[in-house]
Amino acid sequence: MKPFWHLARVAASFIMLNESNEKTLYNMAQVAKITQLETQDDQLRFEYEVLLHDMVSQEIIRGKLLVSWSPAVGVKVLET
Repeated sequence: MKPFWHLARVAASFIMLNESNEKTLYNMAQVAKITQLETQDDQLRFEYEVLLHDMVSQEIIRGKLLVSWSPAVGVKVLET
């Protein structure tokens, strides 16, 4: 399960980078759910539900990610 956790960490960094500002500091707390989706090509596609911890307000925020991965292309966040 560790490779799936690492992939979730990379994908969650996309949310952390895009949603962070001067008043927030996000850190991935937990991978709540992983679902592998069927694809027609050689890429792997996953739907992740991650819990992000806002260090400033101490809130836990739930985020959903649609991620595709292949050795040739790497990680792509398709939807947040």
